[in-house]
Amino acid sequence: MEAAFQGIGESEASFGTSPNEWSAKEVLAHLIQTERHWLENLEDEIGGYPRFSDDWAGNCGMHVRAIVTAYGSTQGLLSEMRRLSDEMVAFVSALSAEFVARKASYFRIASMLIEGSLPHILSHINQIQTAITSAKSLSQTKSVIGIRILIR
Repeated sequence: MEAAFQGIGESEASFGTSPNEWSAKEVLAHLIQTERHWLENLEDEIGGYPRFSDDWAGNCGMHVRAIVTAYGSTQGLLSEMRRLSDEMVAFVSALSAEFVARKASYFRIASMLIEGSLPHILSHINQIQTAITSAKSLSQTKSVIGIRILIR
């Protein structure tokens, strides 16, 4: 994920292609929000209170924008994503033998992590790259227009 942001400025990472499309930073904020959700699910499952719902309201634009605002920079968002990843690895590594023996609960957690968390992150990397490519294209177009205006 960090490679997608290599050499990218804040303005490019903040650019949204349309009001209905997230910027690269907003996609990253959504992933942060989702990782927090996975950690909460893990804790609930370990505690014996698994969550069941038809859907998740984790695409609330207001919350996504609040996360972008709170962390400010792309580096701040990437640091939080790394921290959440480290927290998830530490949490799963510390699962007790008693929990692992609860096969149904253990299976739900394994499925969540294998079929949910990682594929979700990977599915959004293309979205990040598309947003950045669009931002670069717009920037290049503005540069060409600016040069034409200067020449005239």
